[in-house]
Amino acid sequence: MKGTLLKDIEDTRAEMIETALEKGISNAETIRLSKQLDHLLNMYNLSTRLKQTQKKYKLRK
Repeated sequence: MKGTLLKDIEDTRAEMIETALEKGISNAETIRLSKQLDHLLNMYNLSTRLKQTQKKYKLRK
């Protein structure tokens, strides 16, 4: 999952930048992609923190 999540983050970031350059940063599509990127980054951070907690307490999924 993590590899796929990182790929989704990279792809969404690239698409957002391209859209912002073509249509502007206030464009609805750019804002939608920015929100999508925020969501993906939050998911990544949560999964990273969960993994660290599991290691700290030696928990298993």
